[in-house]
Amino acid sequence: GTQPKEGGTDEPPARSSSARTSSTQPSFRALPFPARHSDTRDTADEMSAEEVQDFMSKYRGTTLGHLLPFSPVCQTRPDKPREEILERDAHVRVSTPQQLLEELLEGNKRFRAGAGQQMQLSLAHRQLLTSGQLPKACLLGCADSRVPSELIFDQGPGDIFIARNAGGLCARSTVGGSIEFAVSHLGVRLLIILGHESCSVVSAALKREHPELDDARPPRVRRMLTDMRSEFDVCTEILESASTYADRHRAAVLINVRAQARKALALPALLERVAGGQVLVVCGYYHLHTGEVEIFPIGDESPRSFASRLWLEDPEADLHPREVRAKKFPQRNFVRLAGENSLETDAVPDDVPDSERCSPEEVLAELKAGNVRYWTGKPRKHKLFLKRLASHPHLNLLNAQSELPRAMVVGCADARAPVELIFDQYIGDVFTCRNAGNLFRHTVAASVEYAVFELGVKVVVVMGHEGCGAVKAARAPMVQIAHQPKELREMLLRMASDLEYCRETLDHIHDATARDREQVMCNAAAQVRKILAEEHLRVLVDSGDLLVVAAFYATSSGIVDFIEVDRHWTDLGHGGQPAHDTAHRRSC
Repeated sequence: GTQPKEGGTDEPPARSSSARTSSTQPSFRALPFPARHSDTRDTADEMSAEEVQDFMSKYRGTTLGHLLPFSPVCQTRPDKPREEILERDAHVRVSTPQQLLEELLEGNKRFRAGAGQQMQLSLAHRQLLTSGQLPKACLLGCADSRVPSELIFDQGPGDIFIARNAGGLCARSTVGGSIEFAVSHLGVRLLIILGHESCSVVSAALKREHPELDDARPPRVRRMLTDMRSEFDVCTEILESASTYADRHRAAVLINVRAQARKALALPALLERVAGGQVLVVCGYYHLHTGEVEIFPIGDESPRSFASRLWLEDPEADLHPREVRAKKFPQRNFVRLAGENSLETDAVPDDVPDSERCSPEEVLAELKAGNVRYWTGKPRKHKLFLKRLASHPHLNLLNAQSELPRAMVVGCADARAPVELIFDQYIGDVFTCRNAGNLFRHTVAASVEYAVFELGVKVVVVMGHEGCGAVKAARAPMVQIAHQPKELREMLLRMASDLEYCRETLDHIHDATARDREQVMCNAAAQVRKILAEEHLRVLVDSGDLLVVAAFYATSSGIVDFIEVDRHWTDLGHGGQPAHDTAHRRSC
């Protein structure tokens, strides 16, 4: 639990929002994020699923610091992690929002060029991150597995505070509360609302000619599509004037992005800072084919005028309707399944695990193996894969197919918990939904239903993490919660209600580290129980077609522990409260 020292007794650098307003800020040159080390080691020695299980069962619950060598460090000063973090944080504090935006776009250029630097932190760096977060930006985007936010901006743990759900919707307490938490408590000064090419949620909202499809969808998914269509109805003439499906889809994405930006700007905590010039809000559009992120200032435009001005400005619009591409390339998830070792266009190797053939247990085993690759410093060479992918122009079309992820992770928006990096997954692998405190509400619930019933996801992981600020805030006295911005207050009250059933257990834990872990796991377990309380999801769990587990990510070590919550759920909303939550969980 102690922080590593670097030749002295100084405390870890303060990383709260209050540090931004210090009256005496040191003079630092405007450095880009330090160049990262390129790991060129062979990945042939990856652990098998059985080896991962044996390793984790042997060392679970122990302190692994004395077992782990330093991972290959990607910083310029691997021997002085404290000084490097201080320089990085000082750079974030003195940079303007526009400079931070340009830094993210530079990262996107590296990603497109196949020169992205995989973010591997040493154990010392990870332990220092537990002292707090100081993200460069807050991003609201879609949960689509083909849009991993940290990867497309080439950023690492601690860099971007991220809220994601199906369609990138600015829901009230989950997303609105997350944004208010970012600007009010973390001092974030840049908010990006990001849409993307070939968004399957937008496509579903555009298709109204088959109402029987909507009737077969889960109720929350229907409501989500209805809300999105209400925005489209205001801009009908723009959508109908599109000559191709790709143009129509792009216009619809821009309409949705601007509508979500308008909802975000309705948050008083954000609007006050935008009006005062403290926060910059921009919209973005991510091209799956090229990897480019376009940024648009929003000004005071309505969704209608915003989309009308921008929808025809894409010089490389996709002219191939999805149905044509699917017919030409029937293996729509081929690139992801083939991985790094095969890029053939004719067939998928037999030994590659297809998400339709894999069992939920096999999918979970791959997530475990990916996490071991992450914290042992042996990630896959995605940089090499991108370069090889770029050399096959036909394969770029496959990225715009309907996604087919293997798993879904409901994680926290915390910048220190980047899902794809933690599990060493890549484009198309994980449908990721994130909000402060990883709550199962509103669009998160719709996103889970969408992932399971529309995309065929077989594993849902609800992941909390060490030092979660949202969970700590939910355990604060009610008088403090009452003074928070509206949506953040509602989010914290909901979380406090979820934690109420294990209050007796938490109150008897006096060790701060143990209490932090237990309250995070109690929150994750409560969200799993809510998922299992949905009858149509529980049927799949009982039949073995869906696996829902809780997880705890230790920021200080990089290790994820998976906990299977007892299926004998209780209705937390109507008084059912188990006496001790720890009796209802077991490691998996």
